[in-house]
Amino acid sequence: MTRMRFLCAPYSGASATVFRPWVELLPSNIALSAVELPGRGSRFSESPLTCMEDLIDQLYDAVRPHLRMPFVLFGHSLGAVVMFELAHRFVDSHLIPERLIVSGQRALHRPSPRSPIHNLPDEQFISEINQYGGTQAGIFENEELRSIFLPLLRADFQLGETYVPHTTSPLCCDLSAYGGLQDPEVSVADIQAWRRYTEKQFNYRMFPGNHFFLHQHNGLVVESLLADLSKE
Repeated sequence: MTRMRFLCAPYSGASATVFRPWVELLPSNIALSAVELPGRGSRFSESPLTCMEDLIDQLYDAVRPHLRMPFVLFGHSLGAVVMFELAHRFVDSHLIPERLIVSGQRALHRPSPRSPIHNLPDEQFISEINQYGGTQAGIFENEELRSIFLPLLRADFQLGETYVPHTTSPLCCDLSAYGGLQDPEVSVADIQAWRRYTEKQFNYRMFPGNHFFLHQHNGLVVESLLADLSKE
């Protein structure tokens, strides 16, 4: 019998399918629900959003009716920011998550080491994207894939780079922060700094791997998050 819903949001350019391998790793009493953002997967025909407030409005309306059990929020990179905002929206409506897990994302008050890239010319933008190391090899050499994927990535980076937190007040739920030890974008200090965003229990975990450690060590990540959930 399902006792908890595990709601996930992916990183820039990704669809809900990136969490598909986790289904077999989670126990049967945890129902995994990955949100599909506009412009990808089953919502491919929709235009991607570049305004965080509009995105949170959409997600809240879509998800709220399905939360009839305890739930946990998880987001990686851009998805972590999305879930932070969604957590506050739920709290404002007196629906408290059991835990928020932010992954691969620096704490909101920590400055980015990079300048914004969403408005760069295509070739410069692609060069910057390739430095993150998570883009499928050759995707920008294929004209059809490039025409699909480039606008989506640009929109997602605009969404993240123009984001201003609705509030930075601490949440009234437990918070975990995960990071990659070899992530050049997000340091251990960036992960530890999430402590200020909860008035409840906080912990952080560092994993081997770069910015995409959740794929490189998905079994270890799921094992760790289950350990965190067992503390509820």
